[in-house]
Amino acid sequence: MQTEIDATRDRQGFIAHRRYRPDQWDEVTSWKFYAANGEPWFGFEAVRDL
Repeated sequence: MQTEIDATRDRQGFIAHRRYRPDQWDEVTSWKFYAANGEPWFGFEAVRDL
């Protein structure tokens, strides 16, 4: 998701700095990002946070 890739690029703080390592993302060259708004699935609306 888009929010997770943003977190990997902006590693602030002790935990975030250790959680995401830049070298673990180097192998993938073509990313496809998704927003948290969801999409239809078999005619049903996406599940959203209340």
